[in-house]
Amino acid sequence: MFVPLGRLAGAPCVQLTSPLTRAGNHLYDWMWAFRHDRPRRPARVQHQPSMVPWLAEFPLLDALTLPLATTPRLFADFRGSHEDIFGQHFTRAELARFCTALVASSSSFRTRLSRAADDVGHRSVVVNVRRGDYYEHDFLQAAYGLDIEGYVGASLRALRAQGVPADEIVIVSDDLDWCLQHLPAVVDLPLRPLAQRSSPLDDLAALAAARTVILANSTFSFWGAHIGAALHPDTLVLAPPYHFIDDGVPDKKRFDPTWQVITP
Repeated sequence: MFVPLGRLAGAPCVQLTSPLTRAGNHLYDWMWAFRHDRPRRPARVQHQPSMVPWLAEFPLLDALTLPLATTPRLFADFRGSHEDIFGQHFTRAELARFCTALVASSSSFRTRLSRAADDVGHRSVVVNVRRGDYYEHDFLQAAYGLDIEGYVGASLRALRAQGVPADEIVIVSDDLDWCLQHLPAVVDLPLRPLAQRSSPLDDLAALAAARTVILANSTFSFWGAHIGAALHPDTLVLAPPYHFIDDGVPDKKRFDPTWQVITP
């Protein structure tokens, strides 16, 4: 029986990454490494500069990340496929174990969570709006563009129909000015930004601390809900009609099946 030399030598299996990818997508790779890491066969994720703030925040991720310059190419296995489909590539239990270990590894993030929980009460609805490059390029808007006002309005109507108490809307977004200009027309609750925000990690903490959350169609938003579910399994999560449109077909493969999908 043939055994790869890398396994005999204890060289790592390395997940290749793209410098264009952001933390939401990298977290799937880090979860793969967490699930497959073994003392005699380490699993690691290729380092990218965009990871630096996340590696500083989460010691678990830092331990699972490896610059290719330090990798013994003769023995290492390299993989390019990404395991990011809920229920196909990972189970709910595996996801919860990773999220729990991620939070446990970081006293800094636990402080952010505590601060966010104080800011976002049980009767607040956290709304995540992704703008940025989704709306800066025609090809991305065609794939990821969303009727944000219609989706947020429909989500709040769904919450009201279910009798979910809500006193205010807390906005988490990469374009707060747009939100404060456009969303008041579709909501009838007080609306405000997250308090004491200093980085996207505070945004993630707010999503994870929320007990009722309306997600954006981005993997960053999904991870906020995943961490939140690991901490509070009764968190109510509303999701948009798709992550993206692929050849006219709505793609929701990364969604947790327990999320309520809302169509404007």
